[in-house]
Amino acid sequence: MTLHEAMIKAINELGGGKQHIQDVTDYINTRRLYSRGDNAVLPVNQVSARLSRYKNIFCRADGYIWIKDMVY
Repeated sequence: MTLHEAMIKAINELGGGKQHIQDVTDYINTRRLYSRGDNAVLPVNQVSARLSRYKNIFCRADGYIWIKDMVY
């Protein structure tokens, strides 16, 4: 699973809507939804960087992220 796919899965499984970026990162790490090439723990800054790359999928504000097609 790619990181952005893991992020979508985490947001949805956490109940959808706005989720704190740290909670999404922790969920991905705890459930091992994504594995880095160096097998290190996924840092929150990598999730943040991926948000910037996939602006067509994700929105962010004040430390929270959500899937773009959902309006809040």
